Amino acid sequence: EHDPNTYEFYDQPSKVKLNYQNADGKHISHLSTPDFFLIQEHWMGWVECKPEEQLKASHESGNTRYVPDGSGGWRCPPGEEFAAQFGLGFKVRSTLETNWMLVRNLEFLSDYLQGKCQQPSQETYSAVAKYFSGERWILLQHLLEQQEVSADSIFALVAYGLLIVDLEGELLAEPGFTNVCIDSLSAQIYQHQ
Repeated sequence: EHDPNTYEFYDQPSKVKLNYQNADGKHISHLSTPDFFLIQEHWMGWVECKPEEQLKASHESGNTRYVPDGSGGWRCPPGEEFAAQFGLGFKVRSTLETNWMLVRNLEFLSDYLQGKCQQPSQETYSAVAKYFSGERWILLQHLLEQQEVSADSIFALVAYGLLIVDLEGELLAEPGFTNVCIDSLSAQIYQHQ
Protein backbone atom coordinates (compact mmCIF):
# COMPACT_ATOMS: atom_id res chain seq x y z
CA GLU A 1 0.00 0.00 0.00
CA HIS A 2 2.89 2.36 0.65
CA ASP A 3 5.39 1.36 -2.02
CA PRO A 4 5.67 4.18 -4.59
CA ASN A 5 6.70 1.63 -7.25
CA THR A 6 3.45 -0.34 -6.83
CA TYR A 7 0.62 1.00 -8.97
CA GLU A 8 -2.04 -1.58 -8.09
CA PHE A 9 -2.35 -4.69 -5.96
CA TYR A 10 -5.10 -7.24 -5.59
CA ASP A 11 -5.43 -9.58 -2.64
CA GLN A 12 -6.59 -13.15 -3.17
CA PRO A 13 -6.48 -12.90 -7.01
CA SER A 14 -7.57 -15.63 -9.39
CA LYS A 15 -6.20 -19.13 -8.91
CA VAL A 16 -3.01 -20.38 -10.54
CA LYS A 17 -2.31 -23.97 -11.57
CA LEU A 18 0.74 -25.51 -9.92
CA ASN A 19 2.47 -28.70 -11.04
CA TYR A 20 5.16 -30.12 -8.74
CA GLN A 21 6.41 -33.13 -6.82
CA ASN A 22 4.94 -33.55 -3.35
CA ALA A 23 6.70 -34.95 -0.26
CA ASP A 24 5.79 -38.52 -1.31
CA GLY A 25 7.52 -38.05 -4.68
CA LYS A 26 4.24 -37.97 -6.62
CA HIS A 27 3.70 -35.42 -9.35
CA ILE A 28 0.59 -33.44 -8.48
CA SER A 29 -1.33 -30.60 -10.03
CA HIS A 30 -3.78 -28.33 -8.28
CA LEU A 31 -5.20 -24.82 -8.22
CA SER A 32 -3.83 -22.44 -5.62
CA THR A 33 -4.77 -18.86 -4.73
CA PRO A 34 -1.70 -16.65 -4.20
CA ASP A 35 -1.92 -13.87 -1.64
CA PHE A 36 -1.48 -10.95 -4.04
CA PHE A 37 -1.21 -9.87 -7.65
CA LEU A 38 1.00 -6.79 -8.06
CA ILE A 39 1.40 -4.27 -10.84
CA GLN A 40 4.66 -2.45 -10.20
CA GLU A 41 6.99 -0.11 -12.06
CA HIS A 42 9.28 -2.89 -13.33
CA TRP A 43 7.48 -6.09 -12.35
CA MET A 44 4.05 -7.65 -12.56
CA GLY A 45 2.89 -10.97 -11.17
CA TRP A 46 1.75 -13.04 -8.23
CA VAL A 47 3.13 -12.98 -4.68
CA GLU A 48 2.78 -15.80 -2.18
CA CYS A 49 3.42 -14.91 1.49
CA LYS A 50 4.37 -17.72 3.85
CA PRO A 51 5.81 -18.16 7.35
CA GLU A 52 9.52 -19.01 7.16
CA GLU A 53 8.98 -22.16 9.23
CA GLN A 54 6.35 -23.43 6.79
CA LEU A 55 8.63 -22.85 3.80
CA LYS A 56 11.49 -24.72 5.51
CA ALA A 57 9.25 -27.62 6.55
CA SER A 58 7.83 -27.95 3.04
CA HIS A 59 11.29 -28.00 1.47
CA GLU A 60 12.76 -30.39 4.05
CA SER A 61 9.90 -32.85 3.43
CA GLY A 62 11.02 -33.24 -0.19
CA ASN A 63 8.17 -31.17 -1.61
CA THR A 64 9.34 -29.14 -4.62
CA ARG A 65 6.71 -26.39 -4.38
CA TYR A 66 9.06 -24.05 -2.49
CA VAL A 67 12.84 -24.12 -2.84
CA PRO A 68 15.65 -21.88 -1.54
CA ASP A 69 16.67 -19.18 -4.02
CA GLY A 70 20.37 -19.30 -3.10
CA SER A 71 20.42 -15.87 -1.45
CA GLY A 72 18.43 -16.50 1.72
CA GLY A 73 14.97 -16.26 0.15
CA TRP A 74 12.55 -18.66 -1.48
CA ARG A 75 11.19 -19.49 -4.92
CA CYS A 76 8.16 -21.36 -6.18
CA PRO A 77 9.27 -23.03 -9.45
CA PRO A 78 5.74 -24.26 -10.30
CA GLY A 79 4.38 -20.74 -9.74
CA GLU A 80 7.16 -19.27 -11.88
CA GLU A 81 6.39 -21.78 -14.62
CA PHE A 82 2.70 -20.88 -14.56
CA ALA A 83 3.43 -17.12 -14.59
CA ALA A 84 6.03 -17.36 -17.37
CA GLN A 85 3.44 -18.53 -19.88
CA PHE A 86 1.82 -15.08 -19.54
CA GLY A 87 5.09 -13.14 -19.41
CA LEU A 88 4.58 -12.48 -15.69
CA GLY A 89 6.46 -13.21 -12.47
CA PHE A 90 5.86 -15.17 -9.31
CA LYS A 91 7.53 -14.30 -5.99
CA VAL A 92 7.57 -15.97 -2.60
CA ARG A 93 7.79 -13.68 0.40
CA SER A 94 8.84 -15.11 3.77
CA THR A 95 7.88 -13.62 7.12
CA LEU A 96 11.61 -12.97 7.61
CA GLU A 97 11.33 -10.24 4.94
CA THR A 98 8.66 -8.33 6.87
CA ASN A 99 9.73 -5.38 9.00
CA TRP A 100 7.20 -5.75 11.81
CA MET A 101 8.10 -2.35 13.26
CA LEU A 102 7.14 -0.70 9.97
CA VAL A 103 3.90 -2.71 9.90
CA ARG A 104 3.02 -1.61 13.44
CA ASN A 105 3.73 2.03 12.58
CA LEU A 106 1.64 1.91 9.40
CA GLU A 107 -1.22 0.36 11.37
CA PHE A 108 -0.82 3.13 13.95
CA LEU A 109 -1.03 5.77 11.19
CA SER A 110 -3.73 3.99 9.17
CA ASP A 111 -6.50 6.51 9.91
CA TYR A 112 -4.26 9.34 8.73
CA LEU A 113 -3.10 7.45 5.63
CA GLN A 114 -6.53 6.46 4.32
CA GLY A 115 -7.65 9.94 3.38
CA LYS A 116 -9.92 10.24 6.42
CA CYS A 117 -7.69 13.02 7.66
CA GLN A 118 -7.12 16.27 5.81
CA GLN A 119 -3.57 17.22 4.95
CA PRO A 120 -2.27 19.44 7.74
CA SER A 121 -2.08 23.15 7.01
CA GLN A 122 1.09 25.23 6.90
CA GLU A 123 -0.13 26.88 10.12
CA THR A 124 -0.21 23.48 11.85
CA TYR A 125 3.29 22.69 10.62
CA SER A 126 4.56 26.08 11.80
CA ALA A 127 2.94 25.61 15.21
CA VAL A 128 4.79 22.29 15.64
CA ALA A 129 8.06 23.45 14.05
CA LYS A 130 8.57 26.10 16.72
CA TYR A 131 9.09 23.34 19.33
CA PHE A 132 12.24 22.22 17.56
CA SER A 133 14.00 25.45 18.71
CA GLY A 134 16.81 25.10 16.18
CA GLU A 135 17.16 21.35 16.80
CA ARG A 136 16.99 18.95 13.88
CA TRP A 137 15.10 16.29 15.88
CA ILE A 138 13.34 15.92 19.20
CA LEU A 139 11.53 13.17 21.05
CA LEU A 140 7.95 12.53 19.97
CA GLN A 141 7.01 12.59 23.67
CA HIS A 142 8.12 16.23 23.87
CA LEU A 143 5.84 17.18 20.97
CA LEU A 144 2.89 15.26 22.40
CA GLU A 145 3.23 17.09 25.74
CA GLN A 146 2.68 20.48 24.10
CA GLN A 147 -0.80 21.88 24.73
CA GLU A 148 -0.95 24.05 21.63
CA VAL A 149 -0.99 21.22 19.05
CA SER A 150 -3.08 18.04 19.19
CA ALA A 151 -1.63 14.54 18.92
CA ASP A 152 -3.80 14.07 15.81
CA SER A 153 -2.09 17.05 14.16
CA ILE A 154 1.36 15.67 14.96
CA PHE A 155 0.55 12.20 13.63
CA ALA A 156 -1.06 13.71 10.53
CA LEU A 157 2.16 15.65 9.89
CA VAL A 158 4.10 12.37 10.19
CA ALA A 159 1.65 10.50 7.95
CA TYR A 160 1.92 13.16 5.24
CA GLY A 161 5.73 13.20 5.50
CA LEU A 162 5.93 16.80 6.72
CA LEU A 163 7.62 15.59 9.91
CA ILE A 164 9.94 12.61 9.52
CA VAL A 165 10.12 9.53 11.74
CA ASP A 166 12.19 6.42 11.02
CA LEU A 167 9.12 4.20 10.67
CA GLU A 168 11.32 1.15 10.02
CA GLY A 169 13.40 1.61 13.16
CA GLU A 170 11.36 3.41 15.83
CA LEU A 171 7.85 2.83 17.18
CA LEU A 172 5.31 5.64 17.25
CA ALA A 173 3.62 3.80 20.12
CA GLU A 174 6.76 4.41 22.21
CA PRO A 175 7.05 8.22 22.05
CA GLY A 176 9.70 8.39 24.78
CA PHE A 177 12.14 6.52 22.52
CA THR A 178 11.08 7.87 19.11
CA ASN A 179 12.66 10.91 17.53
CA VAL A 180 10.86 13.21 15.11
CA CYS A 181 12.92 15.09 12.52
CA ILE A 182 11.94 18.52 11.26
CA ASP A 183 12.74 17.68 7.61
CA SER A 184 14.21 15.01 5.32
CA LEU A 185 17.78 16.38 5.55
CA SER A 186 17.59 16.16 9.33
CA ALA A 187 16.28 12.61 9.02
CA GLN A 188 19.27 11.65 6.85
CA ILE A 189 21.68 13.14 9.37
CA TYR A 190 19.86 11.41 12.25
CA GLN A 191 20.04 8.01 10.53
CA HIS A 192 23.77 8.41 9.88
CA GLN A 193 24.36 9.17 13.55
